[in-house]
Amino acid sequence: MKKTFLFSAVAVSLVCACGTPQNKYVLNGNVDGRYDGGTAYLILDERILDSAKISDNTFRIVMRTDTVAIAGLSVRKDADRAYELVALEPGTVNVSVGPDGSISCSGTELNDRLDDYNREINAFFKGMGSAAGEAQLDSLNEVFRQLNSRAFDANRDNPLGAMAMLNMSADRKIFDSLYNIAGDYLRTLSPVVEAKRKYENLDRTSVGSMFTDFTVENGAADGSTVSLSDYVGNGKYVLVDFWASWCGPCRREISDNLIGIYDRFRGDRFEIVGVAVWDKREATEKAVKTLGIEWPVIYDAQNEPADLYGVDGIPQIILFGPDGTILERNMRGSRIAEALAQYLKN
Repeated sequence: MKKTFLFSAVAVSLVCACGTPQNKYVLNGNVDGRYDGGTAYLILDERILDSAKISDNTFRIVMRTDTVAIAGLSVRKDADRAYELVALEPGTVNVSVGPDGSISCSGTELNDRLDDYNREINAFFKGMGSAAGEAQLDSLNEVFRQLNSRAFDANRDNPLGAMAMLNMSADRKIFDSLYNIAGDYLRTLSPVVEAKRKYENLDRTSVGSMFTDFTVENGAADGSTVSLSDYVGNGKYVLVDFWASWCGPCRREISDNLIGIYDRFRGDRFEIVGVAVWDKREATEKAVKTLGIEWPVIYDAQNEPADLYGVDGIPQIILFGPDGTILERNMRGSRIAEALAQYLKN
């Protein structure tokens, strides 16, 4: 069953540099005994802002902040993990971690609001896990839309409103409609700016558009500089696979599908090019050998190519025509061979 929920399952930080510089942020934690002796981490933009050891079932993080943000709190001891979003703003925040890994936060206005939102979201996902049938899934989708709509309407002056907005933005049309009424504050927050840029880049690289070139220094197998235009727009049909070594679906698509496609269609009229994003070069090189990839790979591409093509999930497989025109996007499975057989039949 293919069903898409609107929730954006990413731990994004929503930052506004609108506080008074050097304000104190205090995070007091009380945890279940299973986490005693572990560590609590405060995470923003995928980096650890601060951490504290858990002793006698408590921890304390004290720091200075000139931002208002929604960050991640990760509590860990061995295999026991708990994670929840907390608000980073001047003031004292009290956090409680239960034996089931649930986390509640309170003490500042934004944390109180975020705690209510977190409870609603968690209840939604419990219901989603037991859902059966299209009708129930549709009903849950509507519940999700409504709870985010309420949060959006009530929090247009803080990062929680941006989070709710992005959670509702399943496509460009919805994003644009919310963006138009969001107001100047939410439009300045970095995740909203990034989402707008993503949709603009998707427009520029939609089917029928000419390819957008990019260059990666040391991106070739021999360490030389390589560009997408070294392969695309030079008279061949080119299948470009945005992937990473750590991505299970990427590896399955390569081993179960792309290798066979390459054996079948490779030649003067067709090429595959891998673009390794969000990955370390040595990990990519190891995966290339393990998977038996024979087509060219652009190593260490990182963020720029993905950003240019509006890629926020991989694998993303795009077919380019001989002149560089984008013929198809989001290709997976049997559709790839079907399309290539059609294009290459003459």
